[in-house]
Amino acid sequence: MTNEATAITKDKTSLTGEERSKLDTILASIDSHTAQIESLRRLEKIEQEQRTAATAPILSTGTVNSTEAESRSIAAFNEWVRYGNTSAENRSFLKMDMATRDLGAGPIATPITGGNVLVPSQIDNVLHQTLKSSGNYIGSLRQLNLSNGGPLTVSSSDDVTAKAVIVGEAVTSSELDPSVSGKVNNTSLFDSQIVKVSYELLNDSAWDIQSWLTGLFNARMTRGVSGAITNGATNFDSLLTAAVVKATTASPILLAYEEVLEAYSALEPAYLGSASWVMHNSVRTQLMLGTTDSFARPLIQPAGQDNVLSLFNRPVLVNQDMTGLVAASKSIIFGDLGAAYTLRSVNGGNTIQRFNELYAGTREVGFRMFSRYSGYSTVQASSPSLVALQQHA
Repeated sequence: MTNEATAITKDKTSLTGEERSKLDTILASIDSHTAQIESLRRLEKIEQEQRTAATAPILSTGTVNSTEAESRSIAAFNEWVRYGNTSAENRSFLKMDMATRDLGAGPIATPITGGNVLVPSQIDNVLHQTLKSSGNYIGSLRQLNLSNGGPLTVSSSDDVTAKAVIVGEAVTSSELDPSVSGKVNNTSLFDSQIVKVSYELLNDSAWDIQSWLTGLFNARMTRGVSGAITNGATNFDSLLTAAVVKATTASPILLAYEEVLEAYSALEPAYLGSASWVMHNSVRTQLMLGTTDSFARPLIQPAGQDNVLSLFNRPVLVNQDMTGLVAASKSIIFGDLGAAYTLRSVNGGNTIQRFNELYAGTREVGFRMFSRYSGYSTVQASSPSLVALQQHA
């Protein structure tokens, strides 16, 4: 079109009416095309800015709220990040953005500022819980669960010294009644103590707070009951006191093979089939490392696929409420735990209680666990089902 218009006006000082009309038509067509081209360029520019905004991080633009200003700010920031500089057209918008934000991803602060708002918070999916064992001996005691914790009559019979005698023909038999005794047992209430939790924590915590506290409370109860069983407490006979001393060591802090063997031999064979050793872990370690038999082999060795430790072919259990190798202490007990001691519980054991109203004034919920337990010995001195090895004083 431009060439055609040039040809009409070339070397002419004036135009005829027909030429002028034709030239006007050509120029109008050129203007129309130019306007269309400019519109397309503007549309392309807008689409480019939209594409840039869609892929750019969503950042604050300070006090500027217009969509156009925000898009220009984002474009300026992207240009600076990618190429290390920015055009004069975008420089003022980059200056505005950099003055209002800190893009470091450093430690989370309160309130969260700068680049931290771009980094999602995460949480380790394991709640790392500190552990402490009471031992594994309680399950070997006789378990007695009753519907209530009222007084319980416990009866025992001791007839081990009695035996049949030979009598002559037509001779009257003598009378020999068995020895029968009894005692009354009551229960004690164990309380985990209360833990208060805010409503906010119950709602926002990544963990099931009640389940977590239930596990903690069970551990508290086990530690409390184990201490009462081992050392005695209100309505609890002491397991250590019940064990009858049948051997004493030559050293207050060491164990010898012969001394452990003496304790083993002291138990009535009728109890051997169900007998277990019970000791503190430090004593078990001593028997694994420092006490050997006549062939220099450790007394305690793994036995079986479950890696159960055994001593003279009887299982070794741990009780962390017993002492280690301490002078005058019962460092090892051995016998039939089920025949020697009964752990009594009420209504299936532990109950967890939730306080919804008591702490409502401070918008908190309380949790605790409680149960009633007792323990009593059924060891008879004439033929004890539980014997002890005592360290020398």
